Amino acid sequence: MTCLTNERTRLISDIDLAVKQKNRIALYSHDVYNCQTRLDTCMPDRGFSGLSVLKTAASLALMYILTVFSSRTVGSAMGDAVLSTVCLSVMIPVTIGCIYCLKNILKCFWGFLLGEIKDEYTDAYAEAYDRYAEECQAFTDTCDDLIIPGEYRNLNALMMIRSYLSEGRCDRLEEAYRIYEDELHGSRSLHE
Repeated sequence: MTCLTNERTRLISDIDLAVKQKNRIALYSHDVYNCQTRLDTCMPDRGFSGLSVLKTAASLALMYILTVFSSRTVGSAMGDAVLSTVCLSVMIPVTIGCIYCLKNILKCFWGFLLGEIKDEYTDAYAEAYDRYAEECQAFTDTCDDLIIPGEYRNLNALMMIRSYLSEGRCDRLEEAYRIYEDELHGSRSLHE
């Protein structure tokens, strides 16, 4: 009996560690998101390059030519309607492209002005991501050591399994998994 109690106490302690690690993962994930958001304010979008600026300039030139051409063209009402439709169908995507390009040019300029702050944001992001990755690895190692299957590596399952062990409803993880599955299926059938 004492052997089972010691084993159960060790399991509870190890699962407590996994729960704490899972909570820290959520916290560090939030930190990574915040750092990425701050970094995004002074970094252009991925895929934005000088070619994007050239495409936007060419599109603006085409839009200007079409606008000038349509305003000088004198023809039938049907021809004017077709030309207006063509101009409109070109102007809308070009305008969206210009807004995208302008936003990224401003981000580049802002990032250039805030060079030191951008470096601080980059360092903060790298540090937050490293903490997050380390905690994820520690959590995985803890769960691997306990041989916890993937479907039980969420916060709810870990807390329920810990409660089954601490309440004395079971002495081994396999028994705790079975109780958890029974209660999970029982609550699903109640909601159906």
